[in-house]
Amino acid sequence: MLELIDFKIVLSTPNSSDLPDYYINDEQLLDEYYNKTFGQEDSLFRKKLTKDGQIEALVKHVVQALKGGKNFATRRAVLVVPNVVEDEDNYLPLSLISVWLAPRFVKNQVVIDYSYSWRTVEAVVGLPLSMYASVKFAEEITDMIKEKVIPCEYSIGMGAVSYVAHSLHMFLEIESMDIVRGIINDASI
Repeated sequence: MLELIDFKIVLSTPNSSDLPDYYINDEQLLDEYYNKTFGQEDSLFRKKLTKDGQIEALVKHVVQALKGGKNFATRRAVLVVPNVVEDEDNYLPLSLISVWLAPRFVKNQVVIDYSYSWRTVEAVVGLPLSMYASVKFAEEITDMIKEKVIPCEYSIGMGAVSYVAHSLHMFLEIESMDIVRGIINDASI
């Protein structure tokens, strides 16, 4: 197995409906993954992110910053996925670590940038699924903020989505390596 440490992709104009041609036939699979991880109230990550009102507090914090007329990017807008510790011998960290967002003021527009930190991701299957889900969840959070800020002197939109996999691992069979090389080449443009 091969591993890339702190592998990073930055999507400058992300849109969950803008799928590469080779994933068009997999849209149902991508949506199923999103629903299992972020999209439903009892989904894997959403369940952790809604615990103790994290999402609501984050949205409220960003909305207050936008309505307050202060042109600053908040450094405290972070959703954290806590580790599962069942007992002293059972430490089970999930693959998603955190979601950080920052509103950027550009003229009369607010652009919200997102950065996802993933503990580990498998390149061939896990990367496309989790990237799609990350973009779709960022769209959802952006829409929540937009709804709460209306009326606002700024137009609000989603900016870049950064995706950091602290460990991007892949298996070494030739077919998988060719796919991974393609992913890395596409991401490096």
